[in-house]
Amino acid sequence: MKKIIKLFTIFLLSFGMFGCGNNTDAETETKVSKKPKSEITFESETLYDNDYGNFIVQSISENGDLKVSMENKTDSTLMYSLDHVSINGLMENPFWAREVTSGNKANDTISFYSLKEDGIDTISYITFTLIVSDSENWNLEPYIKQEFTLYPYGENQVKEFERKSEESDVVLLNNEQISVIVDHVEDDRTYGYSLFLYLENKTDQNLIYHIDNASVNGIMVNPFWAIDIPSGKKAYSEVSWYKQDLQDNEIDTIEYIDMPFVVSNYDTYSILFEQTLTYKP
Repeated sequence: MKKIIKLFTIFLLSFGMFGCGNNTDAETETKVSKKPKSEITFESETLYDNDYGNFIVQSISENGDLKVSMENKTDSTLMYSLDHVSINGLMENPFWAREVTSGNKANDTISFYSLKEDGIDTISYITFTLIVSDSENWNLEPYIKQEFTLYPYGENQVKEFERKSEESDVVLLNNEQISVIVDHVEDDRTYGYSLFLYLENKTDQNLIYHIDNASVNGIMVNPFWAIDIPSGKKAYSEVSWYKQDLQDNEIDTIEYIDMPFVVSNYDTYSILFEQTLTYKP
């Protein structure tokens, strides 16, 4: 009997040990699954500090808000603005500019509003050109015109933007230098017809893309569209034909659009690519 009880006790202890082992594994799995995301390591960074004043990025939030401060030490009113802004290599426009009068300081927030829509969940790096100009005399050379890159999570956490292809994509052009893809179309009865393009600049040159003398159903209707994309960057852009222009040409249904597509070097204006791209709904 004692032997039976002893064996039963050993069995219970063994069962308990296995149970504890399973709990430990479960706890470990829970801890792993609840591992917090990387935290922003960015600390304030002074982009310049000289006789003209200074510009400091105080902080960067997870959603991409940049808290900035600036000081104007000149005798003129200065205009601060950003150009060629990209996040993870995808062009974004914060539509930001700020005037600061002579001898004064200012604090501001630079925000990005379409990151989620563009498929950006985490900001690994932000690149932009900071331009500081005389607000009252645009003919003068800028006080500051320099490119900067900020890394919210550190330089070792860089991740490039990668667009997921869709079955509805219409690839108008894709070669070793550039890509032009129709991401989607909006046919708005109130405003007009829009092609939403996804563009890539795969070259080592800064490029400007524009459409010259487009036609809809064989009738000349120009969208007056252009975009510049720095080397190695990507962008979304809307090409629109206004409703009134289509009505004036008695175009009710879009059958096809011919777009003479020209891609040139941004600095020298030399043409890199020139070809008519045709879109058929």
